[in-house]
Amino acid sequence: MKPFSFVHVADLHLGYVEYNLDVRREDFNAAFQEVVDKTIELKLNLLCIIRLP
Repeated sequence: MKPFSFVHVADLHLGYVEYNLDVRREDFNAAFQEVVDKTIELKLNLLCIIRLP
């Protein structure tokens, strides 16, 4: 059996402006971009994103 690697993220707040500050939206976007970049860099098999209501 081949190894399988993945990353799981949830509740990312993408597009959310916390405390009515655009900088918080930018922080959330930057954190998500970092997750995507690291997933690609490590050549993981799966990126699982859970959206909570």
